[in-house]
Amino acid sequence: MNENFKSLELGASRLNRDLNPQFWLQAGLLSVIFALLFAPTLPSLYNDWFEFKQFSHGLLVPFISGYLIWQRKSELRTTPIRPSSWGLVVVLPALLVALIGKAVGDAFSERIGMVLGLNGLVWLLFGWQFYKRVCFAFLYLFLMIPLPYLVVKEVAYQLRIANAVVAAPVLRLLGVPVYRESYYLHLPEITLEVADLCSGINSVFSLFALGGAYVYFTPMRSRLKLLAVLSTFPFAVGINFLRIILTAALSYYVSLSVLNMMIHELTGMITFLIALTLFILLCEFLQRRFTTVIVDTIQAASVRSSTLNTATVQSVLAAKKSWLPSILAMVVLLAAVYLANNLSSQQQLRLSMELASVAPKAAGYQVADSLEAGFYKDPNAEIQLSRTYSSAEAAPVEIYVGFRGKQQGEKKLGSPKLHIPYGWNYVWIEPVELPATGANASLDANWMLMQGNNMRYLVLYWYQVGESTFSGELKKRLALVRNTIFHRRSDGAVVRLAMPLPDLDKLDHAKSRLAGFAAELYPNLLRVLPQYNQ
Repeated sequence: MNENFKSLELGASRLNRDLNPQFWLQAGLLSVIFALLFAPTLPSLYNDWFEFKQFSHGLLVPFISGYLIWQRKSELRTTPIRPSSWGLVVVLPALLVALIGKAVGDAFSERIGMVLGLNGLVWLLFGWQFYKRVCFAFLYLFLMIPLPYLVVKEVAYQLRIANAVVAAPVLRLLGVPVYRESYYLHLPEITLEVADLCSGINSVFSLFALGGAYVYFTPMRSRLKLLAVLSTFPFAVGINFLRIILTAALSYYVSLSVLNMMIHELTGMITFLIALTLFILLCEFLQRRFTTVIVDTIQAASVRSSTLNTATVQSVLAAKKSWLPSILAMVVLLAAVYLANNLSSQQQLRLSMELASVAPKAAGYQVADSLEAGFYKDPNAEIQLSRTYSSAEAAPVEIYVGFRGKQQGEKKLGSPKLHIPYGWNYVWIEPVELPATGANASLDANWMLMQGNNMRYLVLYWYQVGESTFSGELKKRLALVRNTIFHRRSDGAVVRLAMPLPDLDKLDHAKSRLAGFAAELYPNLLRVLPQYNQ
């Protein structure tokens, strides 16, 4: 029996190695076309790993994935290769996602489409039996993709607030007098900010990626593996919380010099190593307490013995003739390359007149251009207007309009809540529909309350494309997708109105003032911004 098994194993291995040249030619062509399509995606991905510390682990992910495949090389060598058209079910939506990302310059969608398409391509070329043995390694590649900046900032902001809320009473129990304001901890002689790097978000992403790889090699039941991976979040956040407590206590009881020496350099590394150690100890406990160890080689031999039979060997021979799925994939990939190039050739839209003409003619105000000293400006805007309306009887109103005629790649107008000066943060954001005149009956916008430097600002902002206004980032991106595909254009503007709000009791009055300025500003924008033919 063992001799038959070995002969079948050797036979399958030889057949996989000696599949006719047509198969490998198809595989090579598909790989080349796939590489041509996604080659522009890789440099920005590489740069993001170094620019954003929370995603620096992404550099290790491809190497870990490669090792996961390599350590199963003996099993893969004897796994039958059976090209499957079912791989197209994954390849097609992956290409759609990638093309949408290319159309609007969304790197996250491009990268998701790339990794998803790679998974589908392996399934298509080598078949399900082969793919399911390497699927974890290829799915693991998703962890190298940085999340959208807006999502990261929002998660980090919530973690900063949560850490500060919990830290304040704990510090009081330790005898540290502290007053909390948002994510600021005010001590007698120093104010500590729970910054993005102190939120724990860096540790969350890194520990999740490393923990997933560690659990893969740990012989546990699937449910226990899932539990272990999910535990990375409380470990990372909890240990980071202790870091904040330690830093604040040392700054109060010892000195500020100790704080400057430890906060980001030493304590960050120590807390991450502690979280990683606790995670490994948890995995060891779960393995010993709840899992019966199963030797991987026995499990692999069982899989091979159940699949390697005469019928399987015959199916490997039949794989030589399975050329149709590959041909279809080539056609689809070539079409995707064409569409990607086509979508990138968009119109560069221009304004119909000077942007300065949109500014309201508010009577009783002193008007001054304030672009250089303005509170806010979008770094990707090509043309900008920033004006301050001052009055002796009321707080000044700042108006900002930023326009870009073609939004692609990283050159897109961003959310005003991302371009906040250092030391400031937003307290809340709420959508609002304001009455408007012109093409639309209402103005889709956001109220935002900001605070910092012992000041408050009320902000009203929206995105505008032609006659349409959008309050949310998602709505704006969907509009960009539609306009890019159907109109070959991606122009747009971001509009921001702001005024100081020292007294929260006057919030309604401040909203009324900004709404009045917006009602006058909006129809002027319709005259200046490029419009769509109705």
